[in-house]
Amino acid sequence: MASSGRILYPQHTPRGGSGLIILGQAGGKENGHRQQHDGQGHKDPEERACALGSPTEASFVALILGCPALRFLDLSGCNSLFTSGMLLAQPKTAHLERLSLACCHLTFEPGPAQGSIGPQDSSPSQLSFRNLLQFVKEQAGRLHALGLSGTGLPPEALQALGQVAGLQLQELSLHSCRDLSTEAVATLCHQQPGLTFLDLSGCSELADGALLAVSWGLRRLWHLSLRKLQRLTDARYSALRGLRELQSLDMAECCLVRGRESAQALGLVCGAPHPLASLSLAYCSSLKDASVLSLMPALGPSLRVLDLSSCVAPHQPDRAGHLHLLHPPVSPAPGLVQGAP
Repeated sequence: MASSGRILYPQHTPRGGSGLIILGQAGGKENGHRQQHDGQGHKDPEERACALGSPTEASFVALILGCPALRFLDLSGCNSLFTSGMLLAQPKTAHLERLSLACCHLTFEPGPAQGSIGPQDSSPSQLSFRNLLQFVKEQAGRLHALGLSGTGLPPEALQALGQVAGLQLQELSLHSCRDLSTEAVATLCHQQPGLTFLDLSGCSELADGALLAVSWGLRRLWHLSLRKLQRLTDARYSALRGLRELQSLDMAECCLVRGRESAQALGLVCGAPHPLASLSLAYCSSLKDASVLSLMPALGPSLRVLDLSSCVAPHQPDRAGHLHLLHPPVSPAPGLVQGAP
């Protein structure tokens, strides 16, 4: 992300291709004027993607109105855009397929169904869940990816999103939504069975039942992140055999995972028609060396990324060296979706 406060445009954007606009930090009035001027001078109806840092409201409006073919909009952390309702007040982007509001300050109304609020609270100038839900309903036929990491999404709100008529999500990121329950995840799996990418990392209330629900309900899943789920144990890892298309699995920092059951389950996954290409067991403090080594025969040749950081006891150098030779630790591959911190 640029930090100079100016808009960066691709020098050569092929017609019909995937254009990209990046807005850096707009720290002051001068930068805001510069962004607005540049946005008005470079409108391109073929723009398909837009990533924003901290733009002014005027800059945002100029960009949105100049990009009618926009497909991907990342507003992560852009809370200043919603003080006057600029997002929800604009004509809807008919082609929008992917929306990220990670770390934005969503407001949730009390009640049995989040989003059911009174007229006195219905101002479109707020980034309330009610307004977001209305936006999703209007875009349901095309929207297939949502990023809501770090928004504090409660279980009732997730249920309301999942049951939107016509919504068929393929990707959903819920990193660090700490209030989500296992029951809410189970309901989501029933409502949105077409999910292929799911990030539940840092959802600290989730336990083994969440893994069971995902494994039974999301058979098309190819990426699953369970990082930092402190209540997760080996008890339900055998359910992973149901994820026959799983290619990327992140179980880093799951401190109760010991490895025996997960090793057996991962062996079944790796023997699937689409075996794992990426596996992270980093900082699983309860993982035993013997369990890690038992994974080796099961990990197929298609595995490209294996992260075992801090998994091998330092007092066993011979075994650690053997493990390193077989599958040296590799950093996460570029392009993997990262959740909110």
